[in-house]
Amino acid sequence: MIRIDRQLTFPEVPDVTVWQDGDEARYNTFYALPQSPRFRIQAGRPVVKEIIYRLPIPRADGKRGGGYVMFDTELAISDEKLRKLMEVLNARVTEEHLRRQLPGPPPPAQLGSMTFTKGTVKLLLEKDGVLIEDVKSAGMPSFYGPNVATFAVELTPEGAAVFSAAMKGQGASLVSVVYDLSFWVKLPPLTADVWFNASQFYSFYQTIDTDWSLWGEDDYRETIREQFLESQSGGTEIHFDFTLPDPDQDKKLKDKIRDWAQRTLEDMVEKGMIESIAPVPEDKRNIPDGIEDVTRDITVTKAKSFRQTFREDGAAEWNLVPQGNLGSVAGMKDDQGRPLNWDDFTILVDADHPFFRTLNVTIQTNADFERLGLFSIEVKVAYRAGATSKVQEFRFVSSSDVGKFETFIENEVRSYTYSYQVNYKGAAQAYQSPEITTDETQLTINVDDLGCLIVDIKPGDINFDQVAQALLTMRYEDTDVPRLEQQFVITKEHAEHRLHKVIMQPWRKPYTYQLKYFMQGGQEYTVKAATGLSPDLFISDPFSGSRTIAVRAMGNLDTDIDTIFADLKYSDETNGYTQTRSIALTKAQPFVDWSFPAIDPALGKIVYSGNVKFKNGQFEAIPETVTTQNTVLIGKRVEDMLSVEVLPDLLDFTAIKLAKVSLKYEDPANGINVQKDFIFKPTEHPPVTWTVELKNRARREYQWRAQYFLAAGGPPQTTEWQTTGEPTIILELSPAPTA
Repeated sequence: MIRIDRQLTFPEVPDVTVWQDGDEARYNTFYALPQSPRFRIQAGRPVVKEIIYRLPIPRADGKRGGGYVMFDTELAISDEKLRKLMEVLNARVTEEHLRRQLPGPPPPAQLGSMTFTKGTVKLLLEKDGVLIEDVKSAGMPSFYGPNVATFAVELTPEGAAVFSAAMKGQGASLVSVVYDLSFWVKLPPLTADVWFNASQFYSFYQTIDTDWSLWGEDDYRETIREQFLESQSGGTEIHFDFTLPDPDQDKKLKDKIRDWAQRTLEDMVEKGMIESIAPVPEDKRNIPDGIEDVTRDITVTKAKSFRQTFREDGAAEWNLVPQGNLGSVAGMKDDQGRPLNWDDFTILVDADHPFFRTLNVTIQTNADFERLGLFSIEVKVAYRAGATSKVQEFRFVSSSDVGKFETFIENEVRSYTYSYQVNYKGAAQAYQSPEITTDETQLTINVDDLGCLIVDIKPGDINFDQVAQALLTMRYEDTDVPRLEQQFVITKEHAEHRLHKVIMQPWRKPYTYQLKYFMQGGQEYTVKAATGLSPDLFISDPFSGSRTIAVRAMGNLDTDIDTIFADLKYSDETNGYTQTRSIALTKAQPFVDWSFPAIDPALGKIVYSGNVKFKNGQFEAIPETVTTQNTVLIGKRVEDMLSVEVLPDLLDFTAIKLAKVSLKYEDPANGINVQKDFIFKPTEHPPVTWTVELKNRARREYQWRAQYFLAAGGPPQTTEWQTTGEPTIILELSPAPTA
């Protein structure tokens, strides 16, 4: 048995603790224990494996995979250290054999087996949900041989990446292991007393005096005295009868023995603790029925004590806690001295195994059963591929029902077929859909596929103050469907209707609708037919839009035209709808925008006529004109006028006190001879415009000359008459004098 005061360490064999046997005759027997654990080594390689996997579909928590790490640890001395240790121990046995002067050759050194009584082993990794999903282990070592312990760690996807990176590096890894072992040892010369005393005392006293009075007041008196007393004492006393040669080792060993004695005391206290005395419960303190006076006197005493003495050569449980980081695999070497590669200990697994692949289909319908008048929808789903043939039916009676179809996939075929039958309330005939092939995993039976044509007719922006009623005609046609036509009278009191027809096939064509309006004033308007696919049809005013006509004056309103009078008419012959307007355009108001509601803004024409009043008092008739444009130009065309602008901006009025410009236009063939003078002064010289009405649009040449009266005095400077067709005359700052 191990003698704890005979602990040895050798510099030649670091991290290994050795004890001698307590039997003097067994001087060649030793016990060795490494100071830290390691990966269990098998065939020269550590027993560790990491499996990194990915899943074909996410788990409930959204993760698509993760990893598992399985490994074994042991408290074992490496072969290299063991050989060196045996060399050192054999030399020590030989030395002791000679010291004792024993006959014969010295016996070989041998390592004895330690007797373990209890122990645990744990991994310093905890479940955190970020890197570690779970940690599992046996919780205790094997208690024989190298004390093997096995572990399994479940990793998140991020944890798998971090763990691999740690194992590929040098030095420490993520794996740290703590062994907590107890084993039998033989005590050195000492006497150790461990003792403990505990006592509890409880006292309860109660008196109740009751005096019932027939004529006076009742008397009630109650007295309670309750007392708790508790005491505990314990301790350890150790007398050492030995001293080690090394003072430091002597102090360490004796401190450890004191710790051992204290733990022994704590274990005894934990096992022998007396149960606390319970006080008298409240329901036991009441007056019993039929008794007026009560006295309760209760006393409880509990006591427990123990003492244990340990002496030299006695057996005791000793505790050691070897622990340490196992290091990275990449920092290890095999039995041939070759560095290990962590990738050789990692397996990447795609969990999407073809044999286990499944087709999962979620089936729903978006049908409004109440609105559509449906009794039920029966859906049949069939998957046929290879040796797999699965058919399953589902019944839906509301839009909240959900069906789940699941089957194994063969030959990578993911398509399946489905059909459905629609049963209508109060109808013997049901709609049966054709068989449809798809690979959708979210299958929705749509409303439009259920063999019903349903359109809700609702009032839009219709103004019943103007519309007495409207007649709506709806039509629907499709292959293998009888022509459908139905009319609805829409009034203020009955503005909402529903077109509901079972057509026994999917609704896939647009319906046609036409409206005829009966106005409050007796007018009738029929709107052009339109089409729709919406399940909601909103009825609006007959005036679905508006039309704006921009009327613009044409001609010179400054000098030539006084007023343009026009009569306009909008006519929509298709709908029998007209609008009229009379306007007057002047210099102060040269344009008017005429807006009015229209049944169909794309239809209709504008008819206008009128008169042009000139400033000279004459009138010119505007013939009746038809247009479909939104802009109408009325008056006299600008092309019939000659317009010339005179600019004096370049004249130097510090040298010129007056400037006169003369212009003349002649058309003898049409009897036109027009002249005009413009005067420019230093205090008033804005640009001016000269206009002449033309009879011949091709004759646009005119003549002009300028006279400049100088500030210095003398005769005016006059230019020659110039003939030009330019629309602008720019007067020069310093004109050349004319003789």
